[in-house]
Amino acid sequence: MGNSGSWPAAVCLGSGEAERAMKSIQVDEAMRSVATRPEVLLRRKRASGRTLVHEWASLGRKDLLEALIAALQADNALSSYILTNGKMVCETAVPGSTTAYRSKVACQRLLNQVSTGGITPLMLSAAYGHPDVTKLLLLKARSDPWLSDDNQAFNPLHHAAHGGHASCITTLLTTIPPAALMHGNRRYIDSRSYAGLTALHLAAGGAHELALGTLLQHGADMNLRTTGETVLGGKEIPCKSTALHILAAVGDDCCTLILLKHYVTQISGGALISDPRCIKNDNGQMPFAVARTMGREGLSDLLHPHTDLRALFLPSDLQSFGPLSLSQLAAAVVQQTLTANLQRLADSAKSMGTGGTGGTTEKTGAQNDHGPCGCDQCELNNMPIMAYAPSASAAGPAAFGEHRGPYAGGAGGKVKGSSQDACHACDLCCDRSSSSSSRSCSR
Repeated sequence: MGNSGSWPAAVCLGSGEAERAMKSIQVDEAMRSVATRPEVLLRRKRASGRTLVHEWASLGRKDLLEALIAALQADNALSSYILTNGKMVCETAVPGSTTAYRSKVACQRLLNQVSTGGITPLMLSAAYGHPDVTKLLLLKARSDPWLSDDNQAFNPLHHAAHGGHASCITTLLTTIPPAALMHGNRRYIDSRSYAGLTALHLAAGGAHELALGTLLQHGADMNLRTTGETVLGGKEIPCKSTALHILAAVGDDCCTLILLKHYVTQISGGALISDPRCIKNDNGQMPFAVARTMGREGLSDLLHPHTDLRALFLPSDLQSFGPLSLSQLAAAVVQQTLTANLQRLADSAKSMGTGGTGGTTEKTGAQNDHGPCGCDQCELNNMPIMAYAPSASAAGPAAFGEHRGPYAGGAGGKVKGSSQDACHACDLCCDRSSSSSSRSCSR
């Protein structure tokens, strides 16, 4: 460390000793080495193609990068060397000759070099969670946040989300000028990789709660679907999967509650957003079916379209960002089910005591053996969920257990908190325009 002349060469060879030197090197010593041997700034590692600036960005050495920018502004000879050396822009090709302009161009060229695989210093600062370096590169080096790597087409926002660095996500989305957050009709926050992955997909795959919540707060589209198969969180993710499909696959309860709470908050405020629980992936599965396939029964019940999310989140809860605990929501689901069961039992007993025939209730209109929608083939009727008690005669343990379908073998009832006598999810496949009690599935 005492010999500054040997430090630059060691750093760019990528030895273990060099890495330790970069972490502990003092600013004065580093700048003396750069002044005496400026070629070290352009030297690349043999395998990765990274430069000294790449390494400083990945280590979060904002102090060294600021000192380098100051050196370029003060030393016209250093700026000229950067602009005229090797693959850098030739001096005669740079318009203008003022020192300020030349140092500005040299700074942008030096701090935005691309390594093997298309990696920029900005991507590394975001990937390793250094928001201060990320902001410095955006403001001083004018780094392009839309540039993506060659491997998976991840831009800096993708790298930040993949690493779960909420602070870097916030820095990117608040430091980039609003006009630069759009490219035509494309939004930066919803920019896609080769597999159609957005930053929200990557945050969901890594079960990064803060990153997921930060992206949702900044307006990330929760219903965008992937365009190719991929692997996230150690799980194979089919094509056309949403962030909720990914969360169902990886089985993260907290992130799931954050996303669902954000959805309820949005629709409560009047936003027109499709229910993310009703979207199907390329395998024809809704998120609750993905969770059930993974053996996560509790999560599957929560994700089922029949679950009344508005009743699970109290108005006071929607004012804060953090979700309720899974045990609280599970208790609310059970309470809803029991309340609906007791109400239906009371209604059935009342009808039997006021002239009912044979101890049964007459079925009219939408109330038939297959539920409010009357669809014999509706896939939701074949999915086991927390079911309502089918009839008064079914009272007992089976009345509050799991059944094949929410209305199997009994009269349909209203979902608590809803003015409709059928789940909106059935509208996805059933023709409910007829008033007849015998209806068939449109599919």
